This record gives sequence, C-alpha cells and structure tokens, in this order.
Amino acid sequence: MLESVIENGDTLVNGAVYLYFVDAKLTKGSFDDLRKLGITPEEGMRLTFYDFDADEKDHPTYLCAEGILHFDKNTSTWHVHVEKDSFRSVLQSGVGE
Repeated sequence: MLESVIENGDTLVNGAVYLYFVDAKLTKGSFDDLRKLGITPEEGMRLTFYDFDADEKDHPTYLCAEGILHFDKNTSTWHVHVEKDSFRSVLQSGVGE
C-alpha cells in the first residue's frame, strides 16, 4: 500500500518505478528500478510509478500514479500511458511527521 511506502535507496520497496511524469518516457532511473525489481518491461504492462514532489509545507513527497507501458517502435522508446485519475501524493517516511 503506497501510504506505508518506505524508501530503499532510489527504489520504493512497494515496487513503484521512477517516471518523470512530464514526458512519461522511461528513463535510466526507470530502468534501474525495473532491474532492481526483476521486472522486464512488456507492452501493456500496468505498473505503479512515482516521481519526487513536495507538499504545501514543502515536505518531500512522492507523486504516485498507475500507468500502462507502450513501446514505440519508431523511436525505440518506452512510454507510459498514465491513468490521470490515479495520481496521489505520498509523504516520504519520517519526513514532516
């Protein structure tokens, strides 16, 4: 459950994968998380993604959302179709509590 998320290096223990939501393309950080989690990306795979954010009091948080992977053969790039209604903010464990 994302509300009980714990940070472990750059990877969230609950299995979320880093994604820069602005362009929704998998990055080196995304592939690092996938590798650490033992996940090979596949077309249509649904995953939980996160990025770093801050709340209204400027406490560090994670912005989390679900998304579906898509491989663009023309650009050889993995994209994520982010489910817009799944966005939520999660306070980083031990920060601002």
